[in-house]
Amino acid sequence: FLRSPRFRRNLCAGDGRKLSGRDIPAAPRAPVLFRCWRWRRREVILTMAKSKNHTNHNQSSKWHRNGIKKPKSYRFEPLKGVDPKFLKNMRFAKKHNKKGKKRIE
Repeated sequence: FLRSPRFRRNLCAGDGRKLSGRDIPAAPRAPVLFRCWRWRRREVILTMAKSKNHTNHNQSSKWHRNGIKKPKSYRFEPLKGVDPKFLKNMRFAKKHNKKGKKRIE
């Protein structure tokens, strides 16, 4: 049954190349479901097919256990990672911001 095209489609060698019919042994050593072929020295090792890929079971319960909180909002956002040219200009703008008020008064 291993020589049928249905099973040969999913078989691969350890180095990534597809296996041909002559690479498949007549009597397998492992159980019936196979995922991939791996080469170790001179013998071929067969591995079981992986049954479960992903599940999100119970995750929302865990998230709600301590409550889903809003992100903290601050009065001033940190300026880390902001363009240095902009920051330099902002410092000058803050420094000379009060000069205009004196002239108006």
